[in-house]
Amino acid sequence: MKRVVMNYLVIVTLVVSAAFTSCNEDKGKICTITFNSNGGSTPSVLSKSVEYGSVYGTPWPSNPTRSGYTFAYWKTDNGVQVNQNSTVTDDSDHTLYAHWENNWTATQPPYNGNAYIISTVEEIRWVSDQVNGGYHFLGETIELANDLDLSGEWKPIGNNSTSTRQFRGNFDGKGYTIYNVKINGNNYQYVGLFGYVGSGGIIQNVKLMNTAINVSYSGNAYVGGVAGYNNNIIRNCSNNGAVTGNSTSGTAYVGGIAGYGYGANVEYCINISTVSSSSKSQLGGVVGYNYGYVFNCVNNGAVNGNSITSGVWFEAGGLVGRNGGNITQCFNNGKVQASSANIINAGGITGRNSGGTISYNANAGGVVGISSAALNDNPSSGGVAGWDEGKNTNFMKRGSFSAGRHVPARNRAPFSKNNAILFRLDGIYRADAGTGSAVYAGLGINHVFIIPGRDGGNGALVLAGTARNAIIRYFVGHLAPPQKFTTFIIT
Repeated sequence: MKRVVMNYLVIVTLVVSAAFTSCNEDKGKICTITFNSNGGSTPSVLSKSVEYGSVYGTPWPSNPTRSGYTFAYWKTDNGVQVNQNSTVTDDSDHTLYAHWENNWTATQPPYNGNAYIISTVEEIRWVSDQVNGGYHFLGETIELANDLDLSGEWKPIGNNSTSTRQFRGNFDGKGYTIYNVKINGNNYQYVGLFGYVGSGGIIQNVKLMNTAINVSYSGNAYVGGVAGYNNNIIRNCSNNGAVTGNSTSGTAYVGGIAGYGYGANVEYCINISTVSSSSKSQLGGVVGYNYGYVFNCVNNGAVNGNSITSGVWFEAGGLVGRNGGNITQCFNNGKVQASSANIINAGGITGRNSGGTISYNANAGGVVGISSAALNDNPSSGGVAGWDEGKNTNFMKRGSFSAGRHVPARNRAPFSKNNAILFRLDGIYRADAGTGSAVYAGLGINHVFIIPGRDGGNGALVLAGTARNAIIRYFVGHLAPPQKFTTFIIT
Protein backbone atom coordinates (compact mmCIF):
# COMPACT_ATOMS: atom_id res chain seq x y z
CA MET A 1 0.00 0.00 0.00
CA LYS A 2 1.41 3.39 -0.93
CA ARG A 3 0.93 6.10 1.68
CA VAL A 4 1.20 9.84 1.09
CA VAL A 5 2.57 12.04 3.84
CA MET A 6 3.55 15.70 3.65
CA ASN A 7 7.12 16.81 4.39
CA TYR A 8 7.65 18.51 7.72
CA LEU A 9 10.27 19.70 10.22
CA VAL A 10 10.82 18.51 13.78
CA ILE A 11 13.24 20.22 16.17
CA VAL A 12 15.27 17.97 18.53
CA THR A 13 17.42 19.46 21.28
CA LEU A 14 21.09 18.44 21.60
CA VAL A 15 22.59 18.67 25.08
CA VAL A 16 26.30 18.87 25.95
CA SER A 17 28.37 19.72 29.02
CA ALA A 18 31.95 20.51 30.16
CA ALA A 19 33.94 21.46 33.24
CA PHE A 20 35.08 24.82 34.70
CA THR A 21 38.58 25.86 35.74
CA SER A 22 39.69 28.45 38.30
CA CYS A 23 39.84 32.19 37.56
CA ASN A 24 42.91 34.27 38.39
CA GLU A 25 41.68 36.41 41.28
CA ASP A 26 44.89 38.49 41.16
CA LYS A 27 43.46 40.13 38.07
CA GLY A 28 40.48 41.51 40.00
CA LYS A 29 38.01 38.86 38.87
CA ILE A 30 39.08 39.09 35.26
CA CYS A 31 38.35 35.70 33.72
CA THR A 32 39.01 34.03 30.39
CA ILE A 33 36.01 32.89 28.37
CA THR A 34 36.52 30.23 25.67
CA PHE A 35 34.01 29.53 22.88
CA ASN A 36 33.44 25.92 21.82
CA SER A 37 31.35 25.34 18.69
CA ASN A 38 30.51 21.78 19.75
CA GLY A 39 31.06 20.12 16.39
CA GLY A 40 30.40 23.21 14.28
CA SER A 41 32.66 25.55 12.35
CA THR A 42 35.51 27.35 14.12
CA PRO A 43 34.20 30.30 16.17
CA SER A 44 35.17 33.73 14.82
CA VAL A 45 36.20 34.58 18.40
CA LEU A 46 38.04 31.77 20.17
CA SER A 47 38.44 33.39 23.59
CA LYS A 48 38.22 36.73 25.40
CA SER A 49 38.63 38.30 28.83
CA VAL A 50 35.63 39.45 30.87
CA GLU A 51 35.10 40.96 34.28
CA TYR A 52 32.94 39.17 36.82
CA GLY A 53 29.66 41.11 37.34
CA SER A 54 29.82 42.93 34.01
CA VAL A 55 28.23 41.88 30.70
CA TYR A 56 30.05 39.59 28.28
CA GLY A 57 30.12 42.42 25.72
CA THR A 58 32.14 42.56 22.51
CA PRO A 59 33.89 41.07 20.68
CA TRP A 60 31.30 38.31 20.28
CA PRO A 61 31.48 35.42 17.76
CA SER A 62 29.18 35.25 14.77
CA ASN A 63 26.88 32.21 14.55
CA PRO A 64 28.83 29.06 13.64
CA THR A 65 27.47 26.50 11.17
CA ARG A 66 27.04 22.73 11.31
CA SER A 67 25.69 20.33 8.71
CA GLY A 68 22.25 19.02 9.63
CA TYR A 69 21.78 21.50 12.49
CA THR A 70 20.69 25.05 13.16
CA PHE A 71 22.62 27.19 15.65
CA ALA A 72 20.37 28.28 18.52
CA TYR A 73 22.49 30.09 21.13
CA TRP A 74 25.57 30.00 23.34
CA LYS A 75 25.29 28.44 26.81
CA THR A 76 27.27 27.61 29.92
CA ASP A 77 28.13 24.00 30.77
CA ASN A 78 25.03 23.76 32.99
CA GLY A 79 22.75 24.85 30.16
CA VAL A 80 22.22 28.54 30.96
CA GLN A 81 21.67 30.53 27.78
CA VAL A 82 23.88 33.61 27.39
CA ASN A 83 24.54 36.36 24.85
CA GLN A 84 26.78 39.41 24.73
CA ASN A 85 24.34 41.37 26.93
CA SER A 86 24.20 38.67 29.64
CA THR A 87 25.86 39.35 32.99
CA VAL A 88 28.90 37.27 33.91
CA THR A 89 27.70 35.42 37.01
CA ASP A 90 30.58 32.96 37.35
CA ASP A 91 33.90 34.17 38.74
CA SER A 92 35.95 31.36 37.18
CA ASP A 93 37.45 30.74 33.78
CA HIS A 94 34.79 28.92 31.78
CA THR A 95 33.68 27.81 28.35
CA LEU A 96 30.56 28.75 26.42
CA TYR A 97 29.17 26.06 24.14
CA ALA A 98 27.17 26.29 20.94
CA HIS A 99 23.68 24.84 21.33
CA TRP A 100 22.37 23.14 18.20
CA GLU A 101 18.93 22.08 17.07
CA ASN A 102 18.77 19.00 14.88
CA ASN A 103 16.96 19.58 11.60
CA TRP A 104 14.85 16.42 11.34
CA THR A 105 13.18 16.60 7.96
CA ALA A 106 11.28 13.61 6.60
CA THR A 107 10.35 12.88 2.98
CA GLN A 108 8.29 10.00 1.64
CA PRO A 109 10.43 7.74 -0.58
CA PRO A 110 9.33 6.57 -4.03
CA TYR A 111 7.45 3.28 -4.31
CA ASN A 112 8.26 1.10 -7.33
CA GLY A 113 5.31 -1.24 -6.97
CA ASN A 114 7.26 -3.74 -4.90
CA ALA A 115 9.20 -1.70 -2.35
CA TYR A 116 9.89 1.74 -0.96
CA ILE A 117 13.33 2.77 -2.26
CA ILE A 118 15.41 4.72 0.28
CA SER A 119 18.09 6.98 -1.18
CA THR A 120 18.33 9.84 1.35
CA VAL A 121 18.48 10.40 5.10
CA GLU A 122 15.16 12.24 4.88
CA GLU A 123 13.52 9.14 3.44
CA ILE A 124 14.72 6.75 6.14
CA ARG A 125 13.55 9.31 8.71
CA TRP A 126 10.11 9.03 7.10
CA VAL A 127 10.17 5.29 7.87
CA SER A 128 10.97 6.07 11.51
CA ASP A 129 8.16 8.59 11.77
CA GLN A 130 5.66 6.24 10.15
CA VAL A 131 6.38 3.33 12.49
CA ASN A 132 6.53 5.53 15.58
CA GLY A 133 3.26 7.08 14.49
CA GLY A 134 1.48 3.71 14.34
CA TYR A 135 2.12 2.18 10.89
CA HIS A 136 4.08 -1.12 11.07
CA PHE A 137 4.70 -1.94 7.36
CA LEU A 138 3.60 -5.57 7.79
CA GLY A 139 3.94 -7.36 4.46
CA GLU A 140 5.78 -4.44 2.82
CA THR A 141 9.41 -4.09 1.75
CA ILE A 142 11.85 -1.22 2.19
CA GLU A 143 15.18 -1.22 0.34
CA LEU A 144 18.29 0.93 0.50
CA ALA A 145 19.62 2.26 -2.80
CA ASN A 146 22.92 3.71 -1.51
CA ASP A 147 24.95 4.47 1.63
CA LEU A 148 23.46 6.90 4.16
CA ASP A 149 25.06 9.19 6.76
CA LEU A 150 22.53 9.87 9.54
CA SER A 151 24.75 12.59 11.12
CA GLY A 152 22.45 14.02 13.86
CA GLU A 153 20.61 12.26 16.69
CA TRP A 154 18.64 9.26 15.47
CA LYS A 155 15.10 8.31 16.49
CA PRO A 156 14.85 4.49 16.59
CA ILE A 157 12.38 2.86 14.18
CA GLY A 158 9.77 1.36 16.52
CA ASN A 159 9.52 3.13 19.85
CA ASN A 160 7.43 0.87 22.11
CA SER A 161 5.97 -2.61 22.55
CA THR A 162 2.57 -1.67 21.07
CA SER A 163 2.18 -3.88 17.98
CA THR A 164 1.35 -0.93 15.73
CA ARG A 165 4.55 0.84 16.77
CA GLN A 166 6.87 -2.05 15.97
CA PHE A 167 8.56 -2.50 12.62
CA ARG A 168 7.00 -5.61 11.06
CA GLY A 169 8.04 -5.26 7.43
CA ASN A 170 11.08 -6.38 5.43
CA PHE A 171 14.02 -3.94 5.55
CA ASP A 172 16.71 -4.92 3.05
CA GLY A 173 19.91 -2.90 3.20
CA LYS A 174 21.19 -4.49 -0.03
CA GLY A 175 24.70 -4.45 1.45
CA TYR A 176 24.85 -0.66 1.76
CA THR A 177 26.28 1.07 4.82
CA ILE A 178 24.47 3.34 7.27
CA TYR A 179 26.92 5.64 9.03
CA ASN A 180 26.62 7.43 12.37
CA VAL A 181 23.63 5.95 14.17
CA LYS A 182 23.88 8.23 17.21
CA ILE A 183 21.49 7.94 20.15
CA ASN A 184 22.10 9.48 23.57
CA GLY A 185 20.19 10.30 26.73
CA ASN A 186 17.21 8.70 28.44
CA ASN A 187 14.36 9.22 25.97
CA TYR A 188 13.97 5.68 24.64
CA GLN A 189 13.40 2.23 26.14
CA TYR A 190 13.99 0.43 22.82
CA VAL A 191 17.21 1.61 21.23
CA GLY A 192 19.05 0.90 17.98
CA LEU A 193 18.68 1.67 14.29
CA PHE A 194 15.43 -0.20 14.97
CA GLY A 195 13.99 0.12 18.44
CA TYR A 196 11.53 -2.75 18.18
CA VAL A 197 11.37 -5.41 15.43
CA GLY A 198 8.01 -7.12 15.83
CA SER A 199 6.44 -10.32 14.56
CA GLY A 200 7.01 -10.66 10.82
CA GLY A 201 9.82 -8.08 10.81
CA ILE A 202 13.00 -8.88 8.89
CA ILE A 203 16.18 -6.78 8.95
CA GLN A 204 18.81 -8.01 6.52
CA ASN A 205 21.95 -7.02 4.61
CA VAL A 206 22.56 -3.87 6.67
CA LYS A 207 26.02 -2.56 7.59
CA LEU A 208 26.41 -0.01 10.39
CA MET A 209 29.57 2.08 10.79
CA ASN A 210 30.58 4.59 13.47
CA THR A 211 27.62 3.64 15.65
CA ALA A 212 27.59 5.70 18.85
CA ILE A 213 24.86 4.65 21.29
CA ASN A 214 25.02 5.66 24.95
CA VAL A 215 21.67 5.58 26.75
CA SER A 216 20.12 5.08 30.17
CA TYR A 217 16.48 4.33 30.94
CA SER A 218 14.49 4.31 34.17
CA GLY A 219 13.02 0.81 33.55
CA ASN A 220 14.24 -2.20 31.59
CA ALA A 221 16.34 -0.99 28.67
CA TYR A 222 16.66 -2.86 25.37
CA VAL A 223 19.74 -1.65 23.53
CA GLY A 224 21.38 -2.98 20.35
CA GLY A 225 23.20 -1.65 17.32
CA VAL A 226 20.73 -3.02 14.78
CA ALA A 227 17.72 -3.51 17.08
CA GLY A 228 16.92 -3.03 20.74
CA TYR A 229 14.24 -5.75 20.77
CA ASN A 230 14.04 -8.49 18.13
CA ASN A 231 10.95 -10.66 17.79
CA ASN A 232 11.67 -12.17 14.37
CA ILE A 233 14.76 -12.15 12.11
CA ILE A 234 18.01 -10.19 11.82
CA ARG A 235 20.17 -11.64 9.06
CA ASN A 236 23.53 -10.80 7.48
CA CYS A 237 24.06 -7.53 9.34
CA SER A 238 27.14 -5.95 10.92
CA ASN A 239 27.82 -3.20 13.43
CA ASN A 240 31.01 -1.25 14.07
CA GLY A 241 31.23 1.39 16.80
CA ALA A 242 30.19 1.49 20.46
CA VAL A 243 26.98 0.42 22.20
CA THR A 244 26.41 1.34 25.85
CA GLY A 245 23.16 0.72 27.70
CA ASN A 246 22.16 1.27 31.31
CA SER A 247 19.05 1.08 33.46
CA THR A 248 18.49 3.09 36.62
CA SER A 249 15.77 0.85 38.07
CA GLY A 250 15.60 -2.33 35.97
CA THR A 251 17.80 -4.53 33.79
CA ALA A 252 19.67 -3.41 30.70
CA TYR A 253 19.76 -5.90 27.83
CA VAL A 254 22.66 -4.82 25.64
CA GLY A 255 24.05 -6.40 22.46
CA GLY A 256 26.19 -5.39 19.52
CA ILE A 257 23.48 -6.58 17.12
CA ALA A 258 20.34 -6.96 19.28
CA GLY A 259 19.67 -6.17 22.92
CA TYR A 260 16.92 -8.75 23.45
CA GLY A 261 15.80 -11.65 21.28
CA TYR A 262 12.58 -13.51 22.04
CA GLY A 263 11.51 -16.30 19.68
CA ALA A 264 13.82 -14.65 17.19
CA ASN A 265 16.73 -15.49 14.90
CA VAL A 266 20.03 -13.62 14.61
CA GLU A 267 22.07 -15.25 11.89
CA TYR A 268 25.19 -14.55 9.82
CA CYS A 269 25.88 -11.31 11.73
CA ILE A 270 29.17 -9.69 12.77
CA ASN A 271 29.73 -7.28 15.63
CA ILE A 272 32.86 -5.14 15.84
CA SER A 273 31.41 -2.70 18.39
CA THR A 274 32.42 -2.37 22.01
CA VAL A 275 29.45 -3.42 24.15
CA SER A 276 29.32 -2.06 27.69
CA SER A 277 27.19 -1.32 30.74
CA SER A 278 27.70 -0.05 34.28
CA SER A 279 24.27 -1.08 35.59
CA LYS A 280 22.57 -4.44 36.24
CA SER A 281 22.67 -6.01 32.81
CA GLN A 282 22.85 -8.96 30.46
CA LEU A 283 25.27 -8.00 27.73
CA GLY A 284 26.71 -9.89 24.80
CA GLY A 285 28.80 -9.18 21.74
CA VAL A 286 25.89 -10.21 19.51
CA VAL A 287 22.77 -10.46 21.71
CA GLY A 288 22.22 -9.38 25.32
CA TYR A 289 19.49 -11.92 26.12
CA ASN A 290 18.70 -14.77 23.73
CA TYR A 291 15.54 -16.85 23.88
CA GLY A 292 15.75 -17.77 20.24
CA TYR A 293 18.42 -18.87 17.80
CA VAL A 294 21.87 -17.32 17.25
CA PHE A 295 23.56 -18.99 14.29
CA ASN A 296 26.85 -18.44 12.41
CA CYS A 297 27.62 -15.12 14.10
CA VAL A 298 30.97 -13.56 14.96
CA ASN A 299 31.92 -11.08 17.67
CA ASN A 300 35.18 -9.13 17.44
CA GLY A 301 34.24 -6.41 19.94
CA ALA A 302 35.08 -6.15 23.63
CA VAL A 303 32.28 -6.83 26.11
CA ASN A 304 32.64 -4.83 29.33
CA GLY A 305 30.53 -4.75 32.47
CA ASN A 306 32.05 -2.62 35.20
CA SER A 307 30.53 -1.15 38.35
CA ILE A 308 31.28 -0.65 42.04
CA THR A 309 27.67 0.16 42.89
CA SER A 310 25.96 -2.10 45.41
CA GLY A 311 23.34 -4.38 43.87
CA VAL A 312 24.75 -4.27 40.33
CA TRP A 313 25.43 -7.65 38.69
CA PHE A 314 26.47 -8.69 35.21
CA GLU A 315 25.92 -11.64 32.92
CA ALA A 316 28.38 -11.05 30.11
CA GLY A 317 29.24 -13.24 27.15
CA GLY A 318 31.26 -12.99 23.97
CA LEU A 319 28.20 -13.95 21.92
CA VAL A 320 25.25 -13.79 24.34
CA GLY A 321 24.89 -12.37 27.84
CA ARG A 322 22.26 -14.88 28.97
CA ASN A 323 21.11 -17.78 26.84
CA GLY A 324 17.81 -19.61 27.04
CA GLY A 325 17.82 -20.60 23.38
CA ASN A 326 20.32 -21.98 20.90
CA ILE A 327 23.82 -20.76 20.02
CA THR A 328 25.34 -22.69 17.12
CA GLN A 329 28.50 -22.37 15.01
CA CYS A 330 29.49 -18.96 16.34
CA PHE A 331 32.92 -17.48 17.06
CA ASN A 332 34.04 -14.96 19.66
CA ASN A 333 37.31 -13.08 19.37
CA GLY A 334 36.43 -10.20 21.72
CA LYS A 335 37.63 -9.98 25.31
CA VAL A 336 34.90 -10.44 27.91
CA GLN A 337 35.47 -8.58 31.16
CA ALA A 338 33.16 -8.00 34.10
CA SER A 339 33.98 -6.35 37.41
CA SER A 340 31.49 -5.81 40.21
CA ALA A 341 30.97 -5.91 43.96
CA ASN A 342 28.21 -8.43 43.32
CA ILE A 343 27.41 -11.49 41.21
CA ILE A 344 29.20 -11.93 37.89
CA ASN A 345 28.70 -14.63 35.28
CA ALA A 346 31.15 -14.20 32.42
CA GLY A 347 31.77 -16.61 29.54
CA GLY A 348 33.47 -16.68 26.19
CA ILE A 349 30.24 -17.79 24.49
CA THR A 350 27.59 -16.90 27.10
CA GLY A 351 27.70 -15.48 30.59
CA ARG A 352 24.88 -17.71 31.79
CA ASN A 353 23.28 -20.66 30.04
CA SER A 354 19.75 -21.08 31.41
CA GLY A 355 18.78 -24.43 29.91
CA GLY A 356 19.81 -23.43 26.39
CA THR A 357 21.91 -25.33 23.87
CA ILE A 358 25.47 -24.33 22.93
CA SER A 359 26.87 -26.31 19.99
CA TYR A 360 29.98 -26.10 17.82
CA ASN A 361 31.18 -22.66 18.86
CA ALA A 362 34.63 -21.24 19.51
CA ASN A 363 36.01 -18.59 21.84
CA ALA A 364 39.41 -16.98 21.35
CA GLY A 365 38.79 -13.75 23.21
CA GLY A 366 39.63 -14.41 26.85
CA VAL A 367 37.40 -14.07 29.91
CA VAL A 368 38.00 -12.13 33.11
CA GLY A 369 35.56 -11.95 36.02
CA ILE A 370 36.39 -9.98 39.16
CA SER A 371 34.16 -9.66 42.22
CA SER A 372 34.82 -8.24 45.66
CA ALA A 373 31.71 -9.88 47.10
CA ALA A 374 31.53 -12.70 49.59
CA LEU A 375 32.50 -16.18 48.37
CA ASN A 376 28.94 -17.23 47.56
CA ASP A 377 28.63 -14.29 45.18
CA ASN A 378 32.03 -14.67 43.55
CA PRO A 379 32.23 -14.52 39.79
CA SER A 380 31.69 -17.59 37.67
CA SER A 381 33.76 -17.37 34.51
CA GLY A 382 34.50 -19.87 31.79
CA GLY A 383 35.80 -20.14 28.27
CA VAL A 384 32.39 -21.31 27.06
CA ALA A 385 29.85 -20.47 29.80
CA GLY A 386 30.27 -18.66 33.09
CA TRP A 387 27.32 -20.43 34.72
CA ASP A 388 25.72 -23.43 33.04
CA GLU A 389 22.33 -24.43 34.42
CA GLY A 390 21.95 -27.20 31.87
CA LYS A 391 21.72 -30.73 33.24
CA ASN A 392 23.71 -32.39 30.45
CA THR A 393 26.92 -30.47 29.89
CA ASN A 394 28.19 -32.92 27.27
CA PHE A 395 25.17 -32.03 25.14
CA MET A 396 24.84 -28.41 26.12
CA LYS A 397 28.34 -27.49 25.08
CA ARG A 398 29.04 -30.21 22.55
CA GLY A 399 31.66 -29.33 20.02
CA SER A 400 32.41 -25.95 21.58
CA PHE A 401 35.91 -24.99 22.56
CA SER A 402 37.67 -21.97 23.99
CA ALA A 403 40.94 -20.25 23.33
CA GLY A 404 40.32 -17.75 26.10
CA ARG A 405 42.01 -17.97 29.46
CA HIS A 406 39.65 -19.56 31.96
CA VAL A 407 39.64 -17.66 35.25
CA PRO A 408 37.23 -19.56 37.52
CA ALA A 409 36.25 -18.48 41.00
CA ARG A 410 33.96 -21.43 41.54
CA ASN A 411 33.10 -24.54 39.59
CA ARG A 412 29.67 -23.63 38.27
CA ALA A 413 30.57 -24.39 34.68
CA PRO A 414 32.56 -27.65 34.42
CA PHE A 415 33.81 -28.44 30.94
CA SER A 416 32.68 -31.66 29.32
CA LYS A 417 35.13 -34.07 27.68
CA ASN A 418 34.27 -32.54 24.31
CA ASN A 419 35.55 -29.10 25.27
CA ALA A 420 39.06 -27.90 25.97
CA ILE A 421 40.17 -24.68 27.61
CA LEU A 422 42.76 -23.02 25.45
CA PHE A 423 44.63 -19.76 25.73
CA ARG A 424 46.79 -17.69 23.46
CA LEU A 425 50.52 -17.48 24.15
CA ASP A 426 52.81 -15.50 21.85
CA GLY A 427 50.11 -15.42 19.21
CA ILE A 428 49.63 -19.20 19.31
CA TYR A 429 46.62 -21.06 20.64
CA ARG A 430 47.68 -23.42 23.41
CA ALA A 431 45.70 -25.78 25.61
CA ASP A 432 45.45 -25.54 29.38
CA ALA A 433 44.32 -29.14 29.60
CA GLY A 434 45.96 -32.34 30.71
CA THR A 435 45.49 -36.07 30.30
CA GLY A 436 42.36 -37.04 28.43
CA SER A 437 41.73 -33.63 26.92
CA ALA A 438 39.83 -33.43 23.65
CA VAL A 439 38.89 -30.73 21.18
CA TYR A 440 36.00 -30.52 18.74
CA ALA A 441 37.06 -28.01 16.07
CA GLY A 442 33.62 -26.46 15.81
CA LEU A 443 34.43 -23.39 13.72
CA GLY A 444 37.97 -24.08 12.62
CA ILE A 445 37.91 -22.15 9.36
CA ASN A 446 41.31 -21.03 8.06
CA HIS A 447 42.83 -21.15 11.53
CA VAL A 448 45.95 -22.81 12.92
CA PHE A 449 45.59 -24.38 16.36
CA ILE A 450 48.58 -25.70 18.30
CA ILE A 451 47.41 -27.82 21.18
CA PRO A 452 49.95 -29.26 23.61
CA GLY A 453 49.26 -31.46 26.57
CA ARG A 454 50.31 -29.99 29.91
CA ASP A 455 53.13 -31.33 32.07
CA GLY A 456 53.72 -34.27 29.75
CA GLY A 457 50.10 -35.37 29.82
CA ASN A 458 48.72 -37.64 27.14
CA GLY A 459 45.72 -35.85 25.70
CA ALA A 460 43.53 -37.24 22.95
CA LEU A 461 42.51 -34.99 20.06
CA VAL A 462 39.04 -35.44 18.57
CA LEU A 463 38.06 -33.68 15.35
CA ALA A 464 34.43 -33.05 14.43
CA GLY A 465 31.95 -30.31 13.65
CA THR A 466 32.41 -27.88 10.78
CA ALA A 467 36.20 -27.52 10.62
CA ARG A 468 37.27 -26.42 7.15
CA ASN A 469 40.72 -25.49 5.89
CA ALA A 470 42.04 -25.80 9.42
CA ILE A 471 45.53 -26.94 10.37
CA ILE A 472 45.40 -28.46 13.82
CA ARG A 473 48.74 -29.42 15.39
CA TYR A 474 48.90 -31.52 18.51
CA PHE A 475 51.87 -32.62 20.54
CA VAL A 476 52.42 -34.25 23.89
CA GLY A 477 54.89 -33.07 26.48
CA HIS A 478 56.19 -29.76 27.75
CA LEU A 479 55.76 -26.66 25.65
CA ALA A 480 59.34 -26.75 24.39
CA PRO A 481 60.57 -28.91 22.93
CA PRO A 482 57.64 -31.20 22.12
CA GLN A 483 58.19 -34.91 22.51
CA LYS A 484 55.64 -35.85 19.83
CA PHE A 485 54.16 -33.75 17.08
CA THR A 486 51.31 -34.56 14.73
CA THR A 487 49.64 -32.31 12.14
CA PHE A 488 46.06 -32.73 10.98
CA ILE A 489 44.94 -30.84 7.88
CA ILE A 490 41.15 -30.64 7.38
CA THR A 491 39.76 -29.49 4.07
